[in-house]
Amino acid sequence: MTTTQMLSSHDLKYLLSEFERRLRMNRDSPLTLAAQESPLTSDYEVEPIWLQNPSGKMHRKTKRLHEEHAHRIGNLTLTSKAWNRHLSNRSCNAKKRRSKNQPCYAM
Repeated sequence: MTTTQMLSSHDLKYLLSEFERRLRMNRDSPLTLAAQESPLTSDYEVEPIWLQNPSGKMHRKTKRLHEEHAHRIGNLTLTSKAWNRHLSNRSCNAKKRRSKNQPCYAM
């Protein structure tokens, strides 16, 4: 069992939101009040950026990287339910591409 499987969804939300808050504090880019309060509600979900159980074939090197990193906390992000509905089962590359005004994980 991995660390991310042992933590509750609420604990992961707290950990990720606190990490984001501290990163922004170090960059002098504070979160808005709404963003500070809402991540721990049911309006937000923890989403893996790299699919936990991808379908299809993977190159041997990619498969090894996936096995090493897919279940680590660094592969997780906190996202609103709306974003998660739009991005949840897409590939990592698709999640990082912006098309029109659609959400993505890389700005």
